[in-house]
Amino acid sequence: MELKDIILEQNSHWSGKEIKSRYVRREIISGFKLKSNFFEVITGVRRSGKSTIFNILIQDLIQKQKARPKEILFINFDNPNFIPFYNNVQKLDEIINTAEILAQTKIKYVFLDEIQNILLWEKWVKAKYDQKIFKKIFVTGSNSKLLASQYISRLSGRYFSYFNLTFSFSEFLESNKQKYYGKYADNFPIKNKLVALFDKYLKQGGFPEVVINNDADILKIYYQTILLKDVIDNNKIRDSFNLKQIAYWLITNTTSLFSYNSIAKNFGIHENTVKEYIEYLIQSYLFYELKKYDFSLKKQNINKRKIYCADNGLISQVGFNFSKNNGRYLENLVFLQLKRRKQECFYHNEKYECDFVVKRGIKIQQAIQVCYEINDKNKKREFNGLKEAMESYGLKQGLIITHNQSETIKKKNKIITIIPAWRWLLEIVDKV
Repeated sequence: MELKDIILEQNSHWSGKEIKSRYVRREIISGFKLKSNFFEVITGVRRSGKSTIFNILIQDLIQKQKARPKEILFINFDNPNFIPFYNNVQKLDEIINTAEILAQTKIKYVFLDEIQNILLWEKWVKAKYDQKIFKKIFVTGSNSKLLASQYISRLSGRYFSYFNLTFSFSEFLESNKQKYYGKYADNFPIKNKLVALFDKYLKQGGFPEVVINNDADILKIYYQTILLKDVIDNNKIRDSFNLKQIAYWLITNTTSLFSYNSIAKNFGIHENTVKEYIEYLIQSYLFYELKKYDFSLKKQNINKRKIYCADNGLISQVGFNFSKNNGRYLENLVFLQLKRRKQECFYHNEKYECDFVVKRGIKIQQAIQVCYEINDKNKKREFNGLKEAMESYGLKQGLIITHNQSETIKKKNKIITIIPAWRWLLEIVDKV
């Protein structure tokens, strides 16, 4: 396919017709600053909806900023036809020139999707920014190294960055055309519907295409694509077998404690190799590490870590499940929501364990325990972990997130709130 044909195919908005689809207006869109000339960067796991966000922003530029459709250029570099461009950043100029000939106008807004495929892309973007060639440049990438290069660091203060995860529960509800009433939802007849949808969300996860098409089978394809494109190819890994083994171990043991040394012994490979491979997997946003909180940064780095996955759907479709471990799914979901809320989190583990402690400023200001169901068998363990964390950090209130239990317990000068996860997920951040 010729370049002009690719450009025309990817820029259907040039026809002047509004893009009609089952798009869910993502929560992070409200943070974009379309009137600013700073360029904007969206990072996040592959297939989390970054391209859709671009399509919505293009419509906002046309409808709200009165930009002419043909002044806006969208290019998705995941298209295999762009492979010959990957090692030649000057080809970006060829794309712009071809687009301006086709559009018969100057391109003012540029959307570059999966830009990490282009070597030295940041140098090109910096040059165009300095020369004020475009009104605004938007880029997306599926690797955290996108913001780590020397070139983009020189643009500090001249770009806005956004981190995109898969659908939140509220976005999941919107996709399912289900209205809700925020923290008051349990006072309305829709509560049972919300709980049923939450149970589906808990296992299916929030990848937009999976939710919209109700097709969980494609999650295995997503997983393999992320491993191949964003981890193996991107880092030129030759020993892909061991990397895949480690990734499978991590997704099967999501929410578990681990050490690089224990995994190295398990697979008979060097500890440094394990650390390197896990770092690559984290850079692709497929996994996240959670450290134990300690006042000593050195001890934080030495202690065991907990592993979390980018989406619950991947856990249910890819990981090896010995039984229905709903608590594991719930804890992973809570972790993702804390990241969505931009909370700095750790786990607490002394005599007892508390799943999450949230640091704001220089202090731990919240302790959260996650338990699918509080019962006689686990009540003492779960409460002891939360109480120990509350006492360690001088907290008067603690939170236990469950599947569908609700209670407030007051003892001495301490308050423990038990709340259903579906309701907690719908609360406004500053009300948590």
